[in-house]
Amino acid sequence: MLTLLLLLIPDYYSVHINCGGKEVIVDNKTYEDDTYSSGASTFHKSETNWAFSSTGYFMDDSITTDSYIANNKSILLMNNSALYMNAHLSALSLTYYAFCLGNGNYTVKLQFAEIMFTDDKTYSSLGRRIFDVYIQGNQVLKDFNIEDEAGGAGQEIIKNFTIAVTSSTLEIRFYWAGKGTTAIPSRGVYGPLISAIAVTPVNFIPPAENGSSISAGAVVGIVAAVALLLLLVLGVLWWKGCLRRKNTMERVTVFHSGHLFHLPKLSGQLYRGQKTLITVNIFLAIFSEDFFNDFFSGDISRHRPHHQERKEEICNFSQITEAKNRSTRLPRAVFLRWPESHAPAREGTWPTFWC
Repeated sequence: MLTLLLLLIPDYYSVHINCGGKEVIVDNKTYEDDTYSSGASTFHKSETNWAFSSTGYFMDDSITTDSYIANNKSILLMNNSALYMNAHLSALSLTYYAFCLGNGNYTVKLQFAEIMFTDDKTYSSLGRRIFDVYIQGNQVLKDFNIEDEAGGAGQEIIKNFTIAVTSSTLEIRFYWAGKGTTAIPSRGVYGPLISAIAVTPVNFIPPAENGSSISAGAVVGIVAAVALLLLLVLGVLWWKGCLRRKNTMERVTVFHSGHLFHLPKLSGQLYRGQKTLITVNIFLAIFSEDFFNDFFSGDISRHRPHHQERKEEICNFSQITEAKNRSTRLPRAVFLRWPESHAPAREGTWPTFWC
């Protein structure tokens, strides 16, 4: 059942993010919006299958609220310049996560452009940004300098890596190790910078494209059928009594005055409360029906000669229960003798029972 439910979670086979910028379409691929305003410690999940976390506070910049999105300050002449107009920054560590990926090999394309420095002879051209890049915990770029790798500020540089995804999750981390300038062109300009990320499968066609995957409707139908079958099996077991509590109490039959009385019999060692219950039940079974019938008919006096005999019957039954304490073998209900007079009972008078 759990396996079928997990099938309802779709697998993704690509990720496209316009880091720090709004949604844009490039080469028929939609790069998703990444303009969420992060802070010194932030985790943000997108509406699809990726998220990012950012850690770090820009020091000595005399700004109360730091900005973690860089805006272009140079002239961009490269193709697809829409991906480089903005970039995502971090003062210490910036990590992107892609989850629910189908397992397999992927090409991770990291797109950079230095847009906070200039490529001229001004003070802004003296800045140097240096950071490291890790993918799946492995360092793939060390002391990476965007401007040096691209051949100048405002130039794009793309780094491609082939990565194996085996647990449906991809992690890309950009980390500042304390190298490079920190106050050019102004205080607080340092740390990792990324313009765009693209993750695409290598040498395999996603199931959603080659038509071999199970549709969501088929999975829902399978889950519903299994649930219905399970309910049917439980219903049959309940109907046959397999799921009900079994009654293990035996019953004993007492014959008296032409009547059969079916009373519960408790097996094993009897406790005092159980003995009392049995004795009272026997007493009521023996006396209740014929006694009260005769009481209302006015023929109550004929029962008096049999009081002692019936009390002995009750005591004998108590002895059968193998009680160890003789006091508990005595009846717990006592029938009080009526006066010797054979006068009919007065109206409104009832026999008395002490229990």
